Amino acid sequence: MKKTMQLIIFLIIIIAGLYIGNHIANTNSNYNNNSILQVKQKDFNFGKIKRETVYHEFVLRNIGKDELLLKEVKPYCGCTAIEYPEEPILPGDSGLIKVNFVPYDFGIFNKKIEIITNSLKTPIIYLSVRGQVAS
Repeated sequence: MKKTMQLIIFLIIIIAGLYIGNHIANTNSNYNNNSILQVKQKDFNFGKIKRETVYHEFVLRNIGKDELLLKEVKPYCGCTAIEYPEEPILPGDSGLIKVNFVPYDFGIFNKKIEIITNSLKTPIIYLSVRGQVAS
């Protein structure tokens, strides 16, 4: 009876270890060490603008060795619309994030955009557009 109980405990420990190891492997498979997102210009200043929609394109480059995925691109304001590549950016290739800013009020603005990638080296990058809406 004692040996049977020891065997059951041993098997439970082995199964738990395999489950945890598999979970860690699956979690880390969403990221890789060989893709690197490079954005030369992370901040764009529109200067003084009228109260009308303005546009800017940020150039993203994958300087790593594996495909780069933009998992999420989130503007922090409803006045900022984003278009971005949903397909992977291959090593050495570039992609564009198109930002449309619609000013609702007059005055100074600074709008942030968060990019979440599959890269361990550059998992999160922030972009911003700023300027002043003239009355």
